[in-house]
Amino acid sequence: MRKLNVDLHIHTTCSDGELSVEKVLEEAKRLGLKFVGIVDHDTTKQFGEVKRCALLGELENSGTRVWVGTEFSCRLGENKMHILGYNFDPEHPKIKSLLTTMREYRKANALRKINKVREQGLPISKEQEEEILKLENPGKPHIVKALIENGVEGDVGSLIRSYLKDLPNLLKVDVKNVIEAVHEAGGKVVMAHPFQIEEENHLSRTQAVRVWEELAKLG
Repeated sequence: MRKLNVDLHIHTTCSDGELSVEKVLEEAKRLGLKFVGIVDHDTTKQFGEVKRCALLGELENSGTRVWVGTEFSCRLGENKMHILGYNFDPEHPKIKSLLTTMREYRKANALRKINKVREQGLPISKEQEEEILKLENPGKPHIVKALIENGVEGDVGSLIRSYLKDLPNLLKVDVKNVIEAVHEAGGKVVMAHPFQIEEENHLSRTQAVRVWEELAKLG
């Protein structure tokens, strides 16, 4: 069987990644990736960034396929999850409407999370709060990076687990609406990380399988 170097789930600075789109594509070239998927949380900013990147044509001419998409935050019933949509029209009205709603939820969630860490005696200034809430899609990594700047010890992952784990999510966007919008916009839909659905929603394996099967039926 022929092995392919593939990474179809890469975040950039368009959401909570560490590298810009240009730097991600440079790294993909260096590693010899044959399939690259750039997906950012609840935004389509990366679509334009990829299109404008001078390296894109060089990669495609060398046989590397670059997919662009969005990781949508949504729910199926009471179960929160992330769904990947690839290669859809980012200007489709249903996509734009969904993301407007998601941004409102993300900002409300971010403020609740900031207040949560403050309740635990951790420092986030009003100025840092304002900078976080100015972001198009603020999330947990932005909050814990502010904590690190203020001298709280730990890395992004460990601080999220210590201070922001299991915080109820206000997000109410239905996964059915996400799947429908991506399909209508000409894209493909994939489950982002099935086992995280099981873990974050405290499901048994049998319950998780039922959720996965329902998602498969929805497309």
